[in-house]
Amino acid sequence: MKLYVIDLGKIVMMNDNPVVDASSEDVESAIPIQAFLIDSPVGWVLFDAGCNLEGMDGAWPEEIRANPYVYEEGMTIERRLADIGVALSDVKHVVLSHLHLDHVGCAPMFPDATWYVQRDEYDRTMADYKAGTLDMFHLQCDMDAICSQDRNWHFIKGDEPYELCEGLTIYDFGPGHSFGMLGLRVDLECGTFILAQDTVYSAYHFGPPAQFSGAMVDEQGYLDTIEFIRGLADETNATVIFGHDMDQFHSLTLSDKGFYE
Repeated sequence: MKLYVIDLGKIVMMNDNPVVDASSEDVESAIPIQAFLIDSPVGWVLFDAGCNLEGMDGAWPEEIRANPYVYEEGMTIERRLADIGVALSDVKHVVLSHLHLDHVGCAPMFPDATWYVQRDEYDRTMADYKAGTLDMFHLQCDMDAICSQDRNWHFIKGDEPYELCEGLTIYDFGPGHSFGMLGLRVDLECGTFILAQDTVYSAYHFGPPAQFSGAMVDEQGYLDTIEFIRGLADETNATVIFGHDMDQFHSLTLSDKGFYE
């Protein structure tokens, strides 16, 4: 099995924000937008799908565009996969950590895949979508695209991990950063990785002690999830890959340079 870390650009933080530490001049005022591709016994698995490529062209509301999404030519998810030798239609499973704008934007490019999402995240987001009450991170344009056709959904809920195949396990991390979060554990010969995404923004937020982020719907759930991840990482001697840690991101082997196996 192989794990590819995919660089999909960055969001530049122009104002005070809950992700980067504005008090430190050494911290880059941008967050990485990353996805992960796994070559597995059940086929190609994509974990998260980055931002809507039309976001900065008006698909996103003005207040979201105030922190611009920036990506270079060749940083689209289609191009990144093509560079690995993977067509969009080759991806059989799309696991969504949650339905925020920087994780679900390009998911509609995989209409024939099975989509995995946490049950409460789906239910709450779709209820808000129908009621016209979406929050600032669940965007109308993304929900319009997702709901434009039938999807093959697989809903995850409960304490029992869901094994896609040996060595590839989905965890329901429950509420915290959003209504319901999923994480992915990847067991490779080189070691175990826990893809935490926004359950833990960065090493700073991971602690110990755990630090609150500025975007949460359930504070206790957020803290409980971090401690669960900490325990799982200790038990499996795993590397936790955080959602938006630029320093860690720069230290990873990205898909244009290689992979983990």
